[in-house]
Amino acid sequence: MREPSPMTGDAISGVTISRTLIPTLSPEYLSRRHLFPLIDNEPSGTTFVIAPGGYGKTTLVSEWAQSQKKSVIWMTVANGDTTNEMSKMLIAATRRVVPDFAPWFEKEQPLRATEVVRRWGNDLMQRGQDFIFVLDNLRSTEDEDVDIAIQLIQQFPSNMHFVAIRSKAIEGVYGVCSSRGPLKVITSNELRFTEDEITQYAVNSNIEISEESLALLNSGSGWPAATGLLIAHLQSNGSKGEIENVLVSSVEPLRALVMIVINALDQVILEMCEKLSLLEVFTLDDAKVILGDSYSYDLISSVALKGEIYTSLRGPGMGYAFSPMVRQVFLERLTKRADVAHDLHEKLIIHFEKQGNPTAAINHAFQAGNQEKIAELFPTAARVKQAQGKGGDLLRWSIFASYAPADGDLKRATVAIAGYLADLDFQSAESEITKLTLLADNSETPEFFRQFAAGASMYIALSLGRFDELEELFKKSRAGKADCYLGVDDQINLVRALATKRYIWNDADGVEEAFLLSQELGKQTTLFTSHSFLLTIHAMHLHQRGEYRRAYEMASMAYEQVTRNDFVGNHGPLDAKFVMSRCLLEFARQREALDLLEKLQEKAYQWKQWHWYFTVEKHLIENLSYLEMHREALEKVQKLRELASSITSSSELNVFVDIAEMAVRRRINDFDRLEILVTRAPKTRETHQYKMAVDEFRGRKVLHQDASQLPEKTPRDLIWKHLMDVSLNVDSEKVAMAAMHKALKVGAEVGAKETFLRQRNEMANYIIRIANDFPTVYNEEIAAAMAERMRERESHMSSERTPLTKRELEILRQLSTGRTLTVIASELHISQNTMKTHLKNLYRKIGAEGRHDAVEKAKSSFLI
Repeated sequence: MREPSPMTGDAISGVTISRTLIPTLSPEYLSRRHLFPLIDNEPSGTTFVIAPGGYGKTTLVSEWAQSQKKSVIWMTVANGDTTNEMSKMLIAATRRVVPDFAPWFEKEQPLRATEVVRRWGNDLMQRGQDFIFVLDNLRSTEDEDVDIAIQLIQQFPSNMHFVAIRSKAIEGVYGVCSSRGPLKVITSNELRFTEDEITQYAVNSNIEISEESLALLNSGSGWPAATGLLIAHLQSNGSKGEIENVLVSSVEPLRALVMIVINALDQVILEMCEKLSLLEVFTLDDAKVILGDSYSYDLISSVALKGEIYTSLRGPGMGYAFSPMVRQVFLERLTKRADVAHDLHEKLIIHFEKQGNPTAAINHAFQAGNQEKIAELFPTAARVKQAQGKGGDLLRWSIFASYAPADGDLKRATVAIAGYLADLDFQSAESEITKLTLLADNSETPEFFRQFAAGASMYIALSLGRFDELEELFKKSRAGKADCYLGVDDQINLVRALATKRYIWNDADGVEEAFLLSQELGKQTTLFTSHSFLLTIHAMHLHQRGEYRRAYEMASMAYEQVTRNDFVGNHGPLDAKFVMSRCLLEFARQREALDLLEKLQEKAYQWKQWHWYFTVEKHLIENLSYLEMHREALEKVQKLRELASSITSSSELNVFVDIAEMAVRRRINDFDRLEILVTRAPKTRETHQYKMAVDEFRGRKVLHQDASQLPEKTPRDLIWKHLMDVSLNVDSEKVAMAAMHKALKVGAEVGAKETFLRQRNEMANYIIRIANDFPTVYNEEIAAAMAERMRERESHMSSERTPLTKRELEILRQLSTGRTLTVIASELHISQNTMKTHLKNLYRKIGAEGRHDAVEKAKSSFLI
């Protein structure tokens, strides 16, 4: 069935809308309002409606729900639903009655089902009103599902009347429900039709009321489904004796009655319904494919109007749904016509492929036994599902993989792992990966499963910040090597993860290596998901080179494609969005860049992509430091450390925090702390620059590299090479002007601006002079922006206090220990008079009135 367009605002991807609606009653439905008191309960009460199929449980509760003044949250679940899918459905169903409910849900995924229900209940409690929650089909009777149900019900709020509709009782749940409030249980005895109801049903169905007809209808013992089928049989002038014999002798009277109704059908209708029964729910488009030349809208509608075989679904164009028992009988009949069924399944494979519904296409390929089609559809469909975060579909599809003639269980595990990764359930994914690795040695293709396990682990390692491990896992995956057994599209995904890791560490050579490998792999793929990811790798490479205009264009195309296809999580557009924001920063469009970074960070948090969350936060902290907002920057550093410590993994995320803090410590001249950070940080380009600053401050010998020896492989290299030449020769006008002119020429080609705007004022003067002598559009824009930036700096410098010297910082830290001034002076080897001078300057700079005040202000500013 094709879903209607998603609701705006409160829609949740992957939730079937009809399962969050109160079902519509058929026109022939017999009102049973007299049963409503059996369902009514206290706000904290629970009502169970438990009976076999055919007793009208859902229709009764639907009528009751539609009569309620309280808000009714309706949710229909099936045994195949995962707890993750149930959580999504719960929030979507609640948003139908409480718009904009639970904005935290998307932001903080993944969340365990019990945590979702707990917060759902807390939020509803705060609404100050009573609610009704109807759960149609409370899962199966398996022990695990019972345990889950008990855990969920325990979280229900006291202002929630819980109504559960089930075919069988779950004894273990009753105790939990009774502890919440009054418990009511409605069974088949209460749901049976009374004689008066049977008579009314017959009158509504235009059945001639006679002693004989009523006797026949009453022979169904008040079973609503049986009564309906008996009425349908009377309408078709069936044999009374035949029905009586069935009701007396059959072990399954309802099924037998279905057979009587089916056997009494007109041959044309019988043929039509038998073929349509291939689909539990079908649309008119589906019917046209199945029925071909025999398709008749009028005939389909007339059968739906009677309602005993299938009924119309709520809303125009939403199709028709079969009665489960009737469909089962039709399907059994159809299995005896194997050739017909096979041809119909083959038609539906093509039909659903054209509709872009790989799930349905694969289901019919499986039914048709078309292994070739399954092999063709499965990898692409599975990759798309993973990219779209539809892990529940993959977990259900894993059963198909288990039917493989060789290593079925291991292949099932690979699909299940992809499903858990799509759901961002890293714990379950790692558990399955461990099992897969242990069993791989006994498989027919052990190296394939080992490579798959390494590749799957890469997604987890990247998201949780295990970066050294990621590089090793990539080697084990053998991606890009001749002996790699993984599909080319899987290899492209892994190269993208590798490129991402290297990109956020500013490893330009590493990114280039990944980019070149991706280009070779890209020659072998036609999958649209892979083309999107190739664009993002290319964008990262261009940005590392300093080709900002091309990088922004490439990232924008990637972002548009990935967003259009609803990719999320590990496959979401975060890398493309980050490149776009970094390019906007370089274009000196700071406000746009920061807005984009904040949106990126929100998604990174929601999708648990911690490598991107921390990368963005590092840049935001560095930007605050550049703007001399050191207190705010250090507050962010502290909060980021707290978040890093709360993430339960052996992560290297704290390294991001260290590098972010380095920027602040360097600008406030806190070289003691800076040296500690540099010593424990990895040897990246950034840490090398901070180490040089520490060495220079300590008076260590620093080798200043000649600008002529700097690399000039990329536009960014060239710009920095020429700017270094300017800096080293700032007092030599002729040399400095020539070097700045070369730098600006490269900058104009790639769109660089911010790199120039962050240069010190002495160098800025050369930019302004060049703009006067060579007034190109680019030069004039840079000069105007530079003049504005210089004014901002001067304004900041006049409003900001002078930074503390190294000695003043030492004294400030000693003050916090509580030692006397005499002891501090002695330990620092300075005289009392010198100590007084330092204290006077120290208090003036931080605006303190004395020792205690100085210590408090230093702590609040994170100086100590």
